Amino acid sequence: MAHVFSQHTMTNGKFGPSPNGHYYMPAQYHNPNAPKRSDKTRWALSKDQQYEVFEIADTPIGDRQCWMNDDQSGLYGMLDGCEYVLGKDHGERLAFFPQTMNVNDPWHGYPIDSLDLGDDLIEFWLQQQLISKITYGRLIRHEL
Repeated sequence: MAHVFSQHTMTNGKFGPSPNGHYYMPAQYHNPNAPKRSDKTRWALSKDQQYEVFEIADTPIGDRQCWMNDDQSGLYGMLDGCEYVLGKDHGERLAFFPQTMNVNDPWHGYPIDSLDLGDDLIEFWLQQQLISKITYGRLIRHEL
């Protein structure tokens, strides 16, 4: 099933707040129309769609407050069980939103592969039936 995006409005350069009270500020160098750089990935999504991926990752599910990575370095996001392509350059299906330095700072994010994705988060996604067993295997092997 293809993800249906909601409308989100940017105010003062930021989206939000998310259900956890956080704001998202897109980084220009990760946007789809940014010049291609070897050290930066670019979204295939518009700014408000990027925020939606962040909002989903930052929304409590069950006893978990968000999709924080096992090492607490930041949030991971995905859509439609990792079926939706988020990255423009390499077809990334995951997004990473690095932990902010200060609690009140807005977050930003970018498409990424699964190399640093933690096993506990992958297990949570499987338990919540957010990913298939096939996708689970690919993520555990860091092949996505």
